[in-house]
Amino acid sequence: MGTDPHATGPEPQRSAPAPAGTVYGRGGAPTSDRDFGLLERLHPAVTAGIAAAVIGVFTLGYLAWRAVSGTESPAGEPPAAAAPRTVEEPARSPSPSPSPTGARLSAGAWSLESADRSGSYVRRDDALAVIGTLNAEDDEADRREASFVVLAGLADPSCFSFRAADGRFLRHYDFRLKFDETEDKALFREDATFCAAAGATADSVTLRSHNYPDRVIHHRQSELWLDRPDGSEGFAAASSFVVRSPLTPSG
Repeated sequence: MGTDPHATGPEPQRSAPAPAGTVYGRGGAPTSDRDFGLLERLHPAVTAGIAAAVIGVFTLGYLAWRAVSGTESPAGEPPAAAAPRTVEEPARSPSPSPSPTGARLSAGAWSLESADRSGSYVRRDDALAVIGTLNAEDDEADRREASFVVLAGLADPSCFSFRAADGRFLRHYDFRLKFDETEDKALFREDATFCAAAGATADSVTLRSHNYPDRVIHHRQSELWLDRPDGSEGFAAASSFVVRSPLTPSG
């Protein structure tokens, strides 16, 4: 056999054409066959299980939120306003009514009736202070001796001094109560000043000495003395006086 003089060597092998439908972009299966979503590629039962789990998580979260924040009002309705709290006030004791017979001591014209001897009043007997029985039928001069002008205390304006109708002041001297002319001395002002405190009865007062605060005006029978309280009910009653309107209007 002769050799082809034009042949330069064995014939090179040719590559086979690329099959249709490869990744090179021509032909092959439709694109829709390659783009399935994750849920579309799963079994329907698995898909349903995942959906149920998601719903359950949201449900549990909602229930937890309600437990923390409280019951939700129905849709479209504003939350109900909280009912106002009712605060019960403590029971108050009724205020005591003013005494129909006695009054608190204050500046003005007054008479002082013994708390334990009804009808007996502090009065002047010459220079001494005593208690004696008086009533509306007694002579005006006698009733005037039991009427006093009560002033702010000569030694302490928070206390009281008592001026008789003749201008003399009630004072203590050697612890006996008497009436003396005014003296411009500190001792006189102290002796003539008495501080009021609650008496043995609701409508009475006790008169304590300003310069002997451990002593009070106390009657021994009809005499008036400055004595130390002994703690007995009898002493407390004998050193208490009911404030009355003056037995004579002018004091």
